[in-house]
Amino acid sequence: MKIEKIMFIRPGRWYNRMSFGQPMGVLYLISVLRQRYPGKYQFDLIEQALYELTTEEIEERFQKFDPDLLGFSASSMEAGEMEEIARLVKKEKPNCITVLGGPHASIFYDWALKNSDIDYVVIG
Repeated sequence: MKIEKIMFIRPGRWYNRMSFGQPMGVLYLISVLRQRYPGKYQFDLIEQALYELTTEEIEERFQKFDPDLLGFSASSMEAGEMEEIARLVKKEKPNCITVLGGPHASIFYDWALKNSDIDYVVIG
């Protein structure tokens, strides 16, 4: 499968806005990919908590952008939303590659690897 469109989602609800910070890991990753492979990839970044997006609104953006790879950066507090979105993504587009990173993946990688809706886990 050729990867051309990459979407990153930082899931979360209203409670995440109280401790909201920039998604530096995701932003660094996008920056490096743009520098090393100019023009090769298209990116979309969804901040669910910042924009108070519903799961349905995220699903609409997913359908519109139609990514080949979907990356999540999630803390344990956001794992429920991540699971829900990943389940919808795999139902909508089963061949979309799903990747989980962030604090939850680094601490609970064994759980993440058993989650059938996540294809790859990045730890560290």
